Amino acid sequence: MAAGVPSLENANEIIRNLAAAGIKHVAFKPGSTESIRQVIAIAENNPTVPIILQWTGGRAGGHHSFEDFHQPILETYSAIRKQDNILLVAGSGFGDAEGSLPYLTGDWSITRDYPSMPFDAILLASRMMVRFVCFCFCFFLLSITIGITGCQGGEGIAWFQAFDR
Repeated sequence: MAAGVPSLENANEIIRNLAAAGIKHVAFKPGSTESIRQVIAIAENNPTVPIILQWTGGRAGGHHSFEDFHQPILETYSAIRKQDNILLVAGSGFGDAEGSLPYLTGDWSITRDYPSMPFDAILLASRMMVRFVCFCFCFFLLSITIGITGCQGGEGIAWFQAFDR
């Protein structure tokens, strides 16, 4: 998965190549209402391939979009659901059950005077990545600290010679 959506022709080729390599699912991360429609067209042209549509919008952390999180889904939800092979994933800084559950139940759209529009899944990437990065960074800092404190110091200006070694 990468941000953005290729042309239909390129997407069909990518999907063929991935299928030939044994990859059965393809994910797209559209950044606009128009690119959501492109993903729908790709799904229509590849009805036997599970297509993951990851929508993050721009307001709540979707760094590849300048659009509102809700409005593009409100506009395209019906077309998305007409494609049996699209898995709709919401991602935009979810971090707790209270903030996530309305998207899985569909209540988020009811509060906007629309019918229930549940997502199939939510993305917790940033939350998980922060935890992983913190762990790795702490381990990295500890390794550096141990390395630095285990080095012999130089006398006077001898440390300048380290650039040449």
